[in-house]
Amino acid sequence: MDPPFQDIFEKEPSSMNRIKLLPPNGRNRVYFEPYRYILPAIIVILLINFYPLVRAVVLSLQQYNLLRPDRISFIGPNNYRYVLSDPLFWGALKRTAIFTLGGVSVELCLGFALALLFNREFWGKSVMRALMLLPMILSPVAVGLVWRIFYDADAGMVNYFFSLVGLPTRAWLGHTNTALYALIATDVWQWTSFCFLVCLAGLEGLPTEPYESAKIDGANVFESLTYITLPLMKPILGIAFILRSIDSVKMFDLAFIMTSGGPSRATETVNFFVYQTGFKFFHIGRASAQAIILTFIVSMTCMFFLRYLLQRGELYET
Repeated sequence: MDPPFQDIFEKEPSSMNRIKLLPPNGRNRVYFEPYRYILPAIIVILLINFYPLVRAVVLSLQQYNLLRPDRISFIGPNNYRYVLSDPLFWGALKRTAIFTLGGVSVELCLGFALALLFNREFWGKSVMRALMLLPMILSPVAVGLVWRIFYDADAGMVNYFFSLVGLPTRAWLGHTNTALYALIATDVWQWTSFCFLVCLAGLEGLPTEPYESAKIDGANVFESLTYITLPLMKPILGIAFILRSIDSVKMFDLAFIMTSGGPSRATETVNFFVYQTGFKFFHIGRASAQAIILTFIVSMTCMFFLRYLLQRGELYET
């Protein structure tokens, strides 16, 4: 080593040597230094998410009526006992499950099918892909208002097209047998684009080597889809199913705008039931217990589903 450079290296130890020379307190300060910059964001997240959850748990243990705010009393788990024995709550939970499983399953199938169609080059692909994403960015309130007009018994487009092909028409939002399925169809129209976007991103990220090997072995399109694409896409489909299910369980806008929970509670989901309990009948404590129970059910369901995927190792395949 030349003498000039030797002086520099002798006088300027490396950054690792400087860290090792720090006292224990100084080392801890260097280790926790990055967390100081994200501390404001952590505080905001705790205030927005954690505090309302704790507040809801506290309210669920109280007898709290908005019409009598001076008569708040601690009653322990009585609200939970009442909610768990209430057949109306279980009915709302059943309708929520039908809405979620039915809507998300159709959305995932349609989104995956559309992603397969778009996973190739063709003229106008970019424009078509942008148009496919339009329903997802619309406000649920606006979507509910438009589709309520579409389902109108006298001037709706749905009945008009049914009459053109000779099918019977009806008041789709006015019958208990069709109202919930009309909401499911509206939800499918709006959120299939989300599943399409997730599936398309997953398909574009798949390796090409398995398909080249399958083509050499003489596999057709259906066999490649069954034995290569679907197994590789299982983690992506699972995550998309979880994300859409969580969002679908929280559905409130469509039921409020299109049917107001009717007819005869046919479209009254758990979220709408919680809203009515708290802000129509003013039982805030009971509504908080309903919300906590729903949160627990959704959390446990997602946890078991994720654990199932982890045990099978499907989240690590890609």
